[in-house]
Amino acid sequence: MAVDTRTHEDHRSLLRVIAALFPVPVRRRQSAGSACTFCRRTIIIGALQYEIRIGDCTVVADAPCYKSFLEEIVAPPDGC
Repeated sequence: MAVDTRTHEDHRSLLRVIAALFPVPVRRRQSAGSACTFCRRTIIIGALQYEIRIGDCTVVADAPCYKSFLEEIVAPPDGC
């Protein structure tokens, strides 16, 4: 089993990079058991997954991480 060594700041940095490219195409569909790019957990088969297209790459997110992504791109930076 892989050990997740990413910190909360790493997660926020990834969200900000994606948000900088906003708007990006997002596709919502049922999962076939993919792993979430953000939290690395397996998305339950049949649950919704969100595929965020960034250039030639696709970031896959489960519902909680996608919600966090949306909140991050509309929230003001810390200290504002």
